[in-house]
Amino acid sequence: MIDGRLSLNGTPVEVVIGWWAYRARDEFETLDGIIESGMRAFQFRGDDLVEFVRRSIYAMIDAGAKPFAGDIGGVAPDFYPTDRWGTTREEIADALITEWQKRGGGELEIWSYPFAFVEVYYPDGWTGPER
Repeated sequence: MIDGRLSLNGTPVEVVIGWWAYRARDEFETLDGIIESGMRAFQFRGDDLVEFVRRSIYAMIDAGAKPFAGDIGGVAPDFYPTDRWGTTREEIADALITEWQKRGGGELEIWSYPFAFVEVYYPDGWTGPER
């Protein structure tokens, strides 16, 4: 259980989990950034790290963020929302955690698995095909 845990600088885990949605709304947030924070700032490993990642994904999705794919340094239409990992927060979290675990369960390369708010990149809504 990770509730009440503090980062190395004294920030509560619940506060950090809440930050991800704000970062995703500002531009984007990535799974690798979340994993790195869990591993370095909180020194989470194993089940605690998985719980931190899962709760962080849930927080972003609950706030309205979606998984994105494509060229993260690019712009529309090369950076786009995707349903590749599912449509519910549970499906998305399970699929991403499974992929991450298959890749060794450690740190990922930079900018892996971004989340963003569709309206930030597509003010008129995403009209492209689901990818």
